[in-house]
Order: sequence, then C-alpha cells, then structure tokens
Amino acid sequence: MNTSANNKNVKLAGALKEKKARDKEGLFVIEGPHLIEEALQAGFALKFLLFSKKASNKVVAAVEEMGFSTYLVDEKTMDSISDTKTNQGLIAVVPKLAFSFDDIKTSKDTMVLVCDGIQDPGNLGTMIRSCAAAGCGAVIISNDSVDPYNPKTIRSTGGSIFKLPVVCEADIKKTVAYLKAKNIKVLCADASGDESLFECDLSGKIAFVVGSESKGVKKEVLKNSDAVVKIPMQKNVESLNAAVAASVILFEGMRRRELKS
Repeated sequence: MNTSANNKNVKLAGALKEKKARDKEGLFVIEGPHLIEEALQAGFALKFLLFSKKASNKVVAAVEEMGFSTYLVDEKTMDSISDTKTNQGLIAVVPKLAFSFDDIKTSKDTMVLVCDGIQDPGNLGTMIRSCAAAGCGAVIISNDSVDPYNPKTIRSTGGSIFKLPVVCEADIKKTVAYLKAKNIKVLCADASGDESLFECDLSGKIAFVVGSESKGVKKEVLKNSDAVVKIPMQKNVESLNAAVAASVILFEGMRRRELKS
C-alpha cells in the first residue's frame, strides 16, 4: 500500500523523533532489520511498519505474517522520517514498554543497574545493552536521565531494550527505598569510594548505581547506600565514561557469580 508524506502514519513516525510526541502517544520508533527482528522475537507488538523498496523483504514478510500493518513509502519520505544518515528502509512504530518495580526479578543473585542522571543517549543505550549481556534482572532509569526511547539510545541498545525490564522515569529516592525494602544491597560507583570493586562483597541481591560523568551519583544516594565502591585505575588517567564504568562493574558481578557456581 502506497502512502505519502501527508499520511497520518508517516506524520506520526516523524513526530516520534521528539520526546514530547513519544510521551503523548506512548509510542516510539525503531529502525532497521535488526531492531525490528529483536522486537518480534521478544514478542513485542508493532503498531505498524513503514518500508521502502530497499527494505529487507524477509523482515516485511515476517511483520505481515504476524498480522501487523505495513505501508510502502518512497525513498524521499523514508529519508525525511529516518533518524539515521543512511537508513535501511525500515521504520516500525512500537508501544512503549510499561515496566514497574514489580517487574524486577529478585532472585538470590539478582543484579540491577540504576542509572542516576545519565544524559548521553549513547551511554544509556550501551548501559542497557551491558545489563542484558551480564544477566541483570532489570535496569532502573532515573527521571532526570535522558529518555531511553530516544532514537540514538534505542540504536545503542542493539535490541537489548527488548530483553529485560527497563523501569523509566524513576524517582531516585523511592528507588533506593524500594531496593532496600526488597533486601537488595545498594552499591554506588564513585571515585570517592573506600572499597575497591575487585575486593568488595558482590554476593547476593545487589543494585549498582552509576551516575553521570559530570555530576556522578547524587549525594543523598551515596549517603543512603550500603557501600561506595571505586574501580581501580592507573594514576593520571581521567575517569571512565558512565557506560564503560557500568560495564566493568556488571561483568565483575557476573564473573563472581560464575565463579561461585
């Protein structure tokens, strides 16, 4: 089915590049075959798919086979609504994922990542991706962080946003209170920490809090945490960016769990 730039679906997909529209509609966009296939494999519904002639026929067929609406658009229209310089002819509109604290897995060795004030969309996406790779039970994103449904964030997750609960717009104080009520240890990553990540106790249920590069973890969170840990580094080296720091911490936590098992 051919559409034009005046079509309501095309206009909607273009508008969803902005947070205001995403919040209003409860929708976001994913681009390219990989992200769309990841969404389908994870069982997420698509509101509709826009595709151009250069799109993967395999992906279009899979979407249609699952009963979701598809619309053919010309290349110029696709370029106008895409958020990438070189698109792959596929844009899907997807309902936001509605997760809450109740969706957090709380098994005896659960790891959770709390993103405190992360502003860079690429960093946040990478942090979500690392969480999935390290087997985290959830990601909690504070309400002063960048929107996890930002197109760059979504791309940076590599599809991992569909693999685990991502709790958005969380109040950081309520988050810490909830975690403690569930007997989940709260460990903050900060250069001021007295304990080395490689020497501290990472057993049991644990939540790692990582702050932004510019401001770090909020003082009230540091004060109410169970421990503040630092990543050992060589002298005269600038601090790691938030995504790298989170990845180091998460994979150290995973390593300890594998050694124990």
